[in-house]
Amino acid sequence: MVSEVERRILDIDDFEHVYVRTGKPPGSSNSDADLIGEIRLIFKQWSGRRPGDEILAEVTRRTSDIAGVKIEAKKQLHLTSDIAVELVIDSKDPTALREAAIQIRQIFDNVDGLRNVDDTLPAARYRMATLCRP
Repeated sequence: MVSEVERRILDIDDFEHVYVRTGKPPGSSNSDADLIGEIRLIFKQWSGRRPGDEILAEVTRRTSDIAGVKIEAKKQLHLTSDIAVELVIDSKDPTALREAAIQIRQIFDNVDGLRNVDDTLPAARYRMATLCRP
């Protein structure tokens, strides 16, 4: 099944590299028990490709009819033409930590130019990664 997904998306011209792995990767959690493979798509430089959302929509469209396969297309924050920012906050006081994380998230959500703002709420230690265009 993984090779069928690969076959359907390999000719998309927006990829610099395509890495395919079958089976469950080492270190996977039990929640990934039904994982049968992974395809990592490394996009070309921003100036030589379509926006990531368009590319992932095409991947989804090309693979949506494969019976018994759930495709999880998602972006990650390591695009070379963007700036990735990671803010880590930590405290011995879980209540203060949560309140600070919520306040910072509200600030991030209101800053123009930040993209893909994410956090690890409600975990005990918070990470917020943002992506912005220079």
